[in-house]
Amino acid sequence: MLPRLKDGLLVALLFFLPWQTRLIYREGMLQGRFWEYGTLAIYATEFLLWAAVLIMVWERGRVLSWTILRERFKKNRIRLMVGSLVFVFIAGQSFSHPEAEVAAQQLVFIIGAVCLAFLIITSAWRWEILAAAFWSSAIIQSLIGLYQFFGQYIGANKWFGLAYQSAGELGSSVIELSNERWLRAYGSFGSPNGLGIYLAVAFIVGLLLYEKVATKFRPLVTFGQLFIIAGLTVSFSRGAWLAALAGLVIIGVGSIRRKSFSLFSKQIAGAVGVVLVFVFALWSLFSVRLTSDARLEVRSVQERSSQYHEAIKIFRKTPFFGVGLKNYTFVANQSGQLPLRQPVHNVYLLVLTELGIVGLIWLAWLARCIKYYLLSTMLPLIAALAVAGLFDHYLWSFYSGLMLVGLVVGLAIKRRG
Repeated sequence: MLPRLKDGLLVALLFFLPWQTRLIYREGMLQGRFWEYGTLAIYATEFLLWAAVLIMVWERGRVLSWTILRERFKKNRIRLMVGSLVFVFIAGQSFSHPEAEVAAQQLVFIIGAVCLAFLIITSAWRWEILAAAFWSSAIIQSLIGLYQFFGQYIGANKWFGLAYQSAGELGSSVIELSNERWLRAYGSFGSPNGLGIYLAVAFIVGLLLYEKVATKFRPLVTFGQLFIIAGLTVSFSRGAWLAALAGLVIIGVGSIRRKSFSLFSKQIAGAVGVVLVFVFALWSLFSVRLTSDARLEVRSVQERSSQYHEAIKIFRKTPFFGVGLKNYTFVANQSGQLPLRQPVHNVYLLVLTELGIVGLIWLAWLARCIKYYLLSTMLPLIAALAVAGLFDHYLWSFYSGLMLVGLVVGLAIKRRG
């Protein structure tokens, strides 16, 4: 009964993961203004996550004996000791910084992402079922994104975690032409980039899923992929576009080597066709995003450039242990200048600034431990995440972004295993 309940909770978690419904128990305030990155909240999907984790721990506790645990510890004692010590040290350093509660929440999210990966790996469900649960949620997000883009309006709904957005609202992510503003698609995410990265990963999962499912289900996958690529397109997230392209190129090269390119040709042709339809119909919007000549695009590029310089300055002040988990924006805004600054739009630089060189070494060590699984048939997914991390902080700054990383790692190891 309990194993089935755990696997049911996992499937529900993968399906509902994009929804940002949360209970805020401390609203972050900085310089007298709302501070998203200092806001403390419990997400609705965390209840699914931690309930499944408790069941998993209970199951493992009944099976494993102290003798088995001692043997496993002796076999991997150096790795476990070094990894645990560095982890504890990083956590201690983070909690010594001004916003210790924010760091604690971020640590819980990171642990949750690791637990999600373990839940996927140990699940009795086949890889295809888990991948399909995640992939099908992306179709819904694409439909929502398309509705938002063509309606040019997003209504607020606290139960679904949706914030009000419109093209005329300052602060909304828009594409600005000479005399008009176009609202980009958000889905249920807090930004179009979050939606774009999520859909880029889902599109690559769809390609891999197409290869695994029975022949009778392949037309359904192809049909769903068209919606996902359409939603990804209207997010107008350039980083997400490049992430999807990176994964697609790796899949294409691999299939040519295996002489199985014809298997993906219909999906790729369909995706290209959808993109071309949008490009021809909305060429003025795409030209603005691709050339970066418009006022808002120039401003965006300048802001990102200044973010890089600012992040390097912050890193130089605390190069070894960083400013602490999720403390980047607090430190960056200590000067009191308005508007409030966002995290640097680069996951690698943000992690380096928050955790320092020691923390980066620890993360590199973790990656080395699982590289056998990651650098395999799931390389397209890893490449998509890696490219997305170059252009946005979503995969590190937000709960759903960290969960997406855990999901990809779990699917990678599940399929290889």
